[in-house]
Amino acid sequence: MVSFPGIVILGQSLEEPKKWLKTYQVKNLLKISDNTLQTLRDNGTIPFTKIGGILYYNYEDINRVLSGEVKSKRIKASKQSNAA
Repeated sequence: MVSFPGIVILGQSLEEPKKWLKTYQVKNLLKISDNTLQTLRDNGTIPFTKIGGILYYNYEDINRVLSGEVKSKRIKASKQSNAA
């Protein structure tokens, strides 16, 4: 099969998505704010790589989040009652 990068047929691009996305691209894709993305990074839901002060996100990881395959990796501490 011959690939023609950048050609759009019926609204679909034949170009493969980039493997790594920057912060603004992830926010646009997920339609979330800076703070929400920060929370998703903090709780381990979205893994990232930082290179020279720029955060990069793996496109496949973002797809897993979109499809619901990934849950928060943070363990929630349960509150214990002090019944004495």
